[in-house]
Amino acid sequence: MKKYMAMMVMLLAACGQNDSNTNKVEDINAEPVVAEAEQSDALVKLDINSNHHDVNAKVGQEVELTLDANATTGYKWSFVTYVNQEDVVEELEEKYIPDEADGKVGVGGKAVYRIKLLKAGEIYVTANYVRGEDSKNDESKEDEYSVKVIIE
Repeated sequence: MKKYMAMMVMLLAACGQNDSNTNKVEDINAEPVVAEAEQSDALVKLDINSNHHDVNAKVGQEVELTLDANATTGYKWSFVTYVNQEDVVEELEEKYIPDEADGKVGVGGKAVYRIKLLKAGEIYVTANYVRGEDSKNDESKEDEYSVKVIIE
C-alpha cells in the first residue's frame, strides 16, 4: 500500500511541474496579415482568400482586388472604400475581364478594383455582389467581401 501511495505522490508531483513549452500563450489579437496576399514594393494583390483579414501596406503602394464575377447574370461587384480621413486613397480603376469563352455562352470572368494608398491610416475595402440597383445581395454571405488595410 505504501508503495502505491509513494507512486501516486510522484505522479501527482510530475503533473504539477511547469513545462514552459506547454504553457505558451499566443496573442490571437496580434495584427493578422493575409498570408495569401501577394506583395511587391508597388502592388498588394488581394482576392477572395483575403476576405475578413487585415493587410499591412505602405504609403505609395497600390492595392488590387480581384474577385470572380459573371456579367451575364446581371450581378456585379459593387466596390466601396471607407476611409476615416480625406485623401488617403486614390481610386484608379474598376473593370471586368471576361474569361476565355471559346464559343460558350454565360462564361464568367474577374472583377478588378484598384486603388493607390496616399497617406498612413486605416481603410476598409468592401464589396457586395449585387444585381442592378440592389444595394445588397441578401441571398448569400459569400457574396460579401471586406478587408482592412493598415497603411504605414
